Amino acid sequence: KNFISGCFALIALISGTLGFLVEGVHIFGAIQKSFALFGLNFPDGKQYENNVLIFIAAISAVLSIFLIAVVFFLRGLFEKQYIKKILSSEHSLIIGLGEISRSYLNNIHLETDTEQISKLLIIERDPTNRYIDEYREKGFSVLVGDILSQSIQKEMRYENLINVLIAIGDDRHNIELSKHLIDNYNAENAIKIVIHIQNKDLEILYHSTI
Repeated sequence: KNFISGCFALIALISGTLGFLVEGVHIFGAIQKSFALFGLNFPDGKQYENNVLIFIAAISAVLSIFLIAVVFFLRGLFEKQYIKKILSSEHSLIIGLGEISRSYLNNIHLETDTEQISKLLIIERDPTNRYIDEYREKGFSVLVGDILSQSIQKEMRYENLINVLIAIGDDRHNIELSKHLIDNYNAENAIKIVIHIQNKDLEILYHSTI
């Protein structure tokens, strides 16, 4: 679908540019008007109504936008269902997609351990994190949001959780998350929690209170 939408976009740009050039618009103006079609900003007036090239460009731009929307919708739907599948059986959580987490994930990816990847879920609270798409392309499942939010808590299945790595770049928040997991974990099998704490004083305090 990405390839098809790209083809429609290219057709829209070429047809639109040629169509506007035929109508006497200068080259830069023709290109600008062609790009405007993707914002559904269609030309006004009857002077263009008989221009087949502009008509083709407008239709192609609409189809390109539609296909992109369909791709995003289907990808979101597929990811949501796949995440539910992961949570429904024994799985591991990676909370935070910072340097520590990426180092661990890269080792898994280099080992091409597809079975382990299929049982692992990354939760990243920052939607602008530039590594989200990169790790999705590597085959990892990434859920964007705060794990303490109600929407994500409804999805969690703590009884199936076996391993957790908490490394979000904030020691106090890391500790808060680990205590939350311990408080909510009531399954019979053991759970392994690895937490990244940079401040040594906080690390000592954490171990003394767990």
